[in-house]
Amino acid sequence: MQFTQEQTKPCEVDLRIEIEVDDVNSAIDKAYKDFAKSTKVPGFRPGKAPRVVLEKYVGDEAAKEHALDTLIQPAYLEALEQADIDPWAPAKIDIVDYELGSPLVFTAKVPLAPKVEIGPYTGLDIERKMAQVTDEMVEGEINAQLKRHATYNKIEDRPAKVGDSALIEAVDEASPYSEPFRDV
Repeated sequence: MQFTQEQTKPCEVDLRIEIEVDDVNSAIDKAYKDFAKSTKVPGFRPGKAPRVVLEKYVGDEAAKEHALDTLIQPAYLEALEQADIDPWAPAKIDIVDYELGSPLVFTAKVPLAPKVEIGPYTGLDIERKMAQVTDEMVEGEINAQLKRHATYNKIEDRPAKVGDSALIEAVDEASPYSEPFRDV
């Protein structure tokens, strides 16, 4: 495995990683062996189908995808270790070149921890703004809270007067849902 690194932004490094042809071919061979264990090929026991027959059932693209899964992560981690890079978040991986019989080349955009320079922060004059609260504002809020949480007593022995609260139930006689609820 070979890699190059380039600092593209203050908090980002681009790694270009190349995996040799031999490693790619062995990963594809391993992918076909893994597929042989799980693919049912008529006329063969599981895991015993020859690669030529298996290639027709699975296809090169599936084998290449399986090989990518086994190649990229270890190569990426090895490049991070060799370059002594501590990523801040997962990298963005892009495949540059990946063909059968050629090396696998991919790039990884590795985000790094932000670099923060703290300037002078002591001795700053800050004007504190205080909200002006009057007694009328406090009384108004207390009355609003009392109304919001008030309980009402049911009065049935006199008619309604000004200042009373009334609960009115309106029933539409034409509606099929106007029947009052009945206990059965």
